[in-house]
Amino acid sequence: MYPMPKTLKSGASFAPLALLTLGVVAFILKSYPMMRPGFDVWWHLGMIEAPQLANPGAFPTSRILWHHFWHHVLDALAIADIFDRALFIHRSQLFATVALVTLSAYLTLRSVLHRFELPKTDILLSALLATVAWFLMSGTASTARDGGPDAFFVQSWSVWYSLNYQISLPFYLAGTACILYAITAADTRFWKVTAAANGGAFIVTCTLAHAAETAYFLVCILLMGLIFIRGKSAIRFLTILLPALIFSVWASLQQSYVRPEIIDLAFSGDWASLHEKIDYFGSILVNDKLNRIDTGWTAMHSLCFISLTTIFLFSVFRKTGPYPAPNLDRRALVFVTATSLMPLALFFSLSAGLLAMTTHLYIAWRFSLASFLFVGLSLPVLLYVHQSGIRSVAIRQWTIATMTLALIFSGVALSYQIDRLQPSYRYLSSLKSSLDEEKSYFGLRPKQQEELSALAESLRQHNTSAPLCTDIFTAYYLFFVERYHHVALPQALEYLPGYEVDTMGCNFAPTRTSIQGLREPVQH
Repeated sequence: MYPMPKTLKSGASFAPLALLTLGVVAFILKSYPMMRPGFDVWWHLGMIEAPQLANPGAFPTSRILWHHFWHHVLDALAIADIFDRALFIHRSQLFATVALVTLSAYLTLRSVLHRFELPKTDILLSALLATVAWFLMSGTASTARDGGPDAFFVQSWSVWYSLNYQISLPFYLAGTACILYAITAADTRFWKVTAAANGGAFIVTCTLAHAAETAYFLVCILLMGLIFIRGKSAIRFLTILLPALIFSVWASLQQSYVRPEIIDLAFSGDWASLHEKIDYFGSILVNDKLNRIDTGWTAMHSLCFISLTTIFLFSVFRKTGPYPAPNLDRRALVFVTATSLMPLALFFSLSAGLLAMTTHLYIAWRFSLASFLFVGLSLPVLLYVHQSGIRSVAIRQWTIATMTLALIFSGVALSYQIDRLQPSYRYLSSLKSSLDEEKSYFGLRPKQQEELSALAESLRQHNTSAPLCTDIFTAYYLFFVERYHHVALPQALEYLPGYEVDTMGCNFAPTRTSIQGLREPVQH
């Protein structure tokens, strides 16, 4: 360890860290889940109602287990209203997401900088700021099933997936960061075992929630093996990485809801078609834009990649000074930068096709969410402040906060100017919109609820053999809010437990552009 200068020793004033933490907590407690009819959130809420019907007499499989968990939690807490259920899950999972992403950023920064004796509060502040960057770098675009004029959204990951089993993504980040910490910064056997065990627990949770994210962990373990295993230290690293590799392969195959394309190819023995299939899947991902790279790689990703690469080159060539850059753990830094290969692979047909073959066509695009680049704006600021010799704890932390936020919002501005869909700017806008009930389509106004209840009662009294065919807003609210199930829903929801309505012949009336009032139903 390199000693911490006296000018950098910890003090008692941590206002920026406290204010940022309080701001994040306040944001979560004031935010609402995105509940526009036509998106998957309603399917998940429907599955939570009775998940055992979709998986009778068996241990819940990946994805279904998440619904079982929330089914029992909400029943135990006697939360029955669907909007109350949605709000409880949304805010609980947002707290978990912030905690897990901050932990992953903290451990990653510690892994790169463990040879410097930095104040842990400074690293924690930088990690929390990296989490802010993650929220503005991670997201995607989607269109509601009714395809109405307000149906296309570009939103932050947390807005899309706060009511979703893809809480697995933050668990993947935390698990991977724990393994990285175990092989780099942990300086005793106890801490190595503790970090590795926690990493294993996080990855088990990730796999049980949604096994697709375990594929990212597998890639990370392979990268760590390539970067760290060498010479006399090989055995030490193998004792952690080899069990992690074996487990990730086994667990993902056991719990995955889709089988990797290459396994089907192996069983068929048709290896001659391997190149053709790689080319075919690569073409779909790249040429047909299934890779979603317009939202998967933003200007902020480029900024972080440039930052990390510059720091690495600086560490190679700077050999003198009071804090020589080679004191960085370059291999940890290379790993963090190398995780960018996962989203970058989606730019090219060959690499995208290989990802699809080793995972699945509809999983491959999600590798755009798998990198650790989000620490790329916090790391240079932390290094700068460490070497600046600032004496005051308060000034040091305000400097970290101000400079990092300036870089983050510069990235947002850059994304607004040069990215086709302006993703980071829209992610920020979606987070702002999540503070507004109506913009989040959360709940019904009193007049709407009155109209809906009257409509449901009328339909129950004058039921017909044919299911009700109406617009998606009215259909969803009747089905999920009023529990009137004799209504046509999009085919994507036909697997809801207990739903056996024939939706054929219902084209769904065009949706209005707001949620004011309810549409008169049409029988077919």
